[in-house]
Amino acid sequence: MNIQRHHFGSISSTSDYAKELLSEVCEACLIVSADYQSAGRGRNGRVWQGEFGQNLYFSFAFKHSYFSPFEGLVNYQSASCLAVLNLMRLIAGERKFFLKYPNDVYVRCRDSVLRKISGILLEHIYVGNEPESTVIGIGINVCQRKFPKDIAGNTTSLSLLAYDFTSERIGELLEQELLKTFEKGERDIFESWKSELCIVGKKVRINDEQDGEVLRVNADGSLLVCSANENIRIDNGDKIRYEIA
Repeated sequence: MNIQRHHFGSISSTSDYAKELLSEVCEACLIVSADYQSAGRGRNGRVWQGEFGQNLYFSFAFKHSYFSPFEGLVNYQSASCLAVLNLMRLIAGERKFFLKYPNDVYVRCRDSVLRKISGILLEHIYVGNEPESTVIGIGINVCQRKFPKDIAGNTTSLSLLAYDFTSERIGELLEQELLKTFEKGERDIFESWKSELCIVGKKVRINDEQDGEVLRVNADGSLLVCSANENIRIDNGDKIRYEIA
């Protein structure tokens, strides 16, 4: 596989730059990384915050005409989440890591509190009704030890967990895990993702407005939730709160 790698000291967003590069290349996959992002994004318009040179800011992008291992778009998300989860378990196996729907990785810290260590954000670019390309943005907290007050209690890093890695090394290992995971069967990937989420039967708070219980994970990755005796569909655009483990 032809992979073009681009690294920057500072960039607005690795995913935005990857999308620009996709318009110029056809027969390649792209990896864009940076020491710092000034406009990194999370879900629902949130900002992905991080210090210069302390974390992994990473995007993997490709056109489906060149690289298209899955028929179901949800499995790009499933595989990416599993790759990050597997990487964390590989390098910090004595810790307990969990997936939070749909695309965050949490770890149980020494004080027994679950804290976020990684987030994954996928963007599919369409031409008409057909997905032409996919950009997978991944952030992993590596060396940062202090976080802004609004996220400090909910966030950690490999360094705070007493693991000594550089962002460059984590990027290398992540690339290996992504490619390895993308070689697995689609059904196995989706079922593994559902199993790791362990969300069926959980009580959830939806968009800070209503409560419900998850009945199943749908084939497209959305959730079927029973709320006020009505079954509703919840997807990546909705905000949900629940006890992870």
